[in-house]
Amino acid sequence: MSKSPVYSAIIATVLFGSTLGVLVAVGMFGVIRIGQSMIEALGMLPPRWGENNVTLMMEMAGALAVPVMVWFVVWFYRKAVKAERDLLDYRYTPPQPTSGKP
Repeated sequence: MSKSPVYSAIIATVLFGSTLGVLVAVGMFGVIRIGQSMIEALGMLPPRWGENNVTLMMEMAGALAVPVMVWFVVWFYRKAVKAERDLLDYRYTPPQPTSGKP
């Protein structure tokens, strides 16, 4: 059964976007946590602010990850549709055996 290139690109984009989305959100949380620790060390935040506001930092990480993910998903979808259309007429041909010894 042959699937359309758009359908295959959508499946690939969903898998790519969901995997990368988790990684970007976790990375954003790490950057926010490091920044919070530095600001706390400078005395601009009260001690243990990060431990008391984990939910807020997670929400900030999610909000910062959304524009990055939208851009990556649109970029990847365009690339995936083009690649799937290029592979539409591709047929595998196995290599021919050579008669000489290497």
